[in-house]
Amino acid sequence: KSLAMAGTWAKFDRVLQDQVEGLRSAFTHGGFLLFQLLAASFSFAPEYYNEKRDQIIGPQGAWSDLNGREKAFSRIVESCLSHDTTGRLHEIRCPTFVVHGGRDVFTAPRFTRFLEKSIPDAIGYDWPDLAHIPSGGDEKKRFDRVLAEFLASVPK
Repeated sequence: KSLAMAGTWAKFDRVLQDQVEGLRSAFTHGGFLLFQLLAASFSFAPEYYNEKRDQIIGPQGAWSDLNGREKAFSRIVESCLSHDTTGRLHEIRCPTFVVHGGRDVFTAPRFTRFLEKSIPDAIGYDWPDLAHIPSGGDEKKRFDRVLAEFLASVPK
């Protein structure tokens, strides 16, 4: 009945392609910890990362389910690189909500604004200080509140 999106894209540009290829190369040639350090430091807001680094980095930290699974990660990368829905976005007919994270290094507003403009009647929400991954209690509560407000506006 509705669609909400944050941290996403319709098609990679050259910058995001190179970023993701760089993460794959780091994983392949430098190991999981190097990949984790790069991915986490780009994905979380610096304040959160600095405060929670010891919980984010390490065997039990972010993306730990990929540790030792280089081929699985490579398949994820290939799937991301080949993803292209640019020609189909106009077909989305349900109420759509798109969050624009101003500090999102990967799926920056250049991607989310394209989604908002390409999906009929989509509603955008500018969040200038949101990184790729919402983190911390206050940020998660705000995300929940903003999403709940959108969902409450969707006809039942």
